[in-house]
Amino acid sequence: MGVSTSDIEAIVSRSVDAAVKVMKECLASVVKELFDRILKLEEKLILSTCRKDNLNPIEWPLPSVGGPAVAGPAAVPTALTTRSQPFQPPPPRLMVPKTTLRGKSCSSSTSTSIRAVPRRLHAFVTRLHIDTTEEDLTNWLKEKGVTAVKCKRIVPKDGRQFDTAAFHVSCDLSATERFYDEDSWPDGAEMRDWIFRQPQFQANDVVDNRNG
Repeated sequence: MGVSTSDIEAIVSRSVDAAVKVMKECLASVVKELFDRILKLEEKLILSTCRKDNLNPIEWPLPSVGGPAVAGPAAVPTALTTRSQPFQPPPPRLMVPKTTLRGKSCSSSTSTSIRAVPRRLHAFVTRLHIDTTEEDLTNWLKEKGVTAVKCKRIVPKDGRQFDTAAFHVSCDLSATERFYDEDSWPDGAEMRDWIFRQPQFQANDVVDNRNG
């Protein structure tokens, strides 16, 4: 029993249709994945732009396919796609303003109930000889012109031992120039700013500010 030409054409046509269907499905999957990546990149770009320009946008609508682009507070490229809801980036973090003034008033009244506590410079000093004492370092810095200096030797934790001594050194703010002068420190010593680490509180902790 022979196979006619029309039967062969029908078989080939069905095979081609099946192949085209599979290719369309694969292409649709790839396009969807690309759109998802574009949306993620777009959101990162919008957030970066908001933080850089210190913006607080309410919403960032996206254009529909083939429609005109809608500009937000800044020129941001948008993907030619649609969403059920426009992307809304979170508001920028609250920026703590820097100090704008420092009090200078010296009241002539007899009341002394209100007094300011001047800021001090703090530093971590290391690579000093193991036999160096707090008094030795204090006298050295006083001779170099560093005023109101305080030195506290750092005791290693967990019983560890080191071949050198380290200190927490502080002084009056008026001695800034001498404090950060290399000639004010022993040859080979290393000094860097002291880092004050903020304590970590749990949500149910009660903070007592009476002593702060």
